[in-house]
Amino acid sequence: MPAEPPATSRIPSGVLGIVLFVLLMVLVVGGGVAYSVLRDDDPGGGSAEDPSSTGAPSGSGYTVKKGDERKAIASFATALVDQLGVSQEEAECLSFNVIRNVGLQRMVDIGMFDKDMNFLDADLAAYPDVKEAISTAALTCVRPS
Repeated sequence: MPAEPPATSRIPSGVLGIVLFVLLMVLVVGGGVAYSVLRDDDPGGGSAEDPSSTGAPSGSGYTVKKGDERKAIASFATALVDQLGVSQEEAECLSFNVIRNVGLQRMVDIGMFDKDMNFLDADLAAYPDVKEAISTAALTCVRPS
């Protein structure tokens, strides 16, 4: 009698897609961090008074107002579609969930949005909770292809 081939465990394609997307998100955030660290906007180096050099929120001085959340969601979603190639629906779900879970004012204060609610690739190295919110939203919103 021929021996049975050993059973192989397969990872469901849906789980694999989600894992790959989360890894892609980590790479994008890591790329933003690397870019922020390597670019030299201030040739003299950061000053002791510069809160961004300590990882503390920069406190843009801008207070979020009515209508800003809608603009921020749209701006963030556009960046996600452009950078990650996710669908518009997935990007809107992702941006909505991240903004709701982190808070738009906090995202503005740490440099993720300017006063016009344009999304900016901010250095998130000092904000693991924001990275966690992005990962959690990715698991909720992104459907594996």
